[in-house]
Amino acid sequence: MTDVRDPDYATADGPVDLDALSTLDRMREVASYNLFDASMREELDLICQRTAQRLDQPIGLVTIVLNNAQLVVGKSGLAGWIAESEGTPAEWAFCARAVIAGKPYVVPDASADPVQRENPLVANDHVTAYAGVPLRSPGGQVLGAHCVLNDQPHDFTPAEVGELERAAIEILDVLNHYRRVS
Repeated sequence: MTDVRDPDYATADGPVDLDALSTLDRMREVASYNLFDASMREELDLICQRTAQRLDQPIGLVTIVLNNAQLVVGKSGLAGWIAESEGTPAEWAFCARAVIAGKPYVVPDASADPVQRENPLVANDHVTAYAGVPLRSPGGQVLGAHCVLNDQPHDFTPAEVGELERAAIEILDVLNHYRRVS
């Protein structure tokens, strides 16, 4: 069972700190990527599909967290309004916590989590289990996260979080291939 109090994992103590997402250096780094390239998104979708399959989870995502929104740039198994809109408000984003802390964020059962149980993604979209790891650019900025989601509780093991971290390296290679040259 994953101990969410483990110092290697981020915790949720209250609302997402939107100011922490808004630093100029971080936003400049995010803006240096061509996040809407169709070929890049296809490559990221394949990585999401592999990760979700390896972890036996129904949904795999690559997200980029902006100062006020989470942008889904790679997905597998995602349906509904989030898939159609390709994102969520940043304050709802589980991934925002991995971005701000710069380390994995794991929620085995969001419906029982004192911070997440009121999250509209939990209440309305039935996100119950989440594990995500940060995507750190070569410049050191955390751009977003690679995560898996489930509508059932799941105790993520350290090995499963390690699988997400291995896939995150591959995701960063893809993102860097589509980085704009300044």
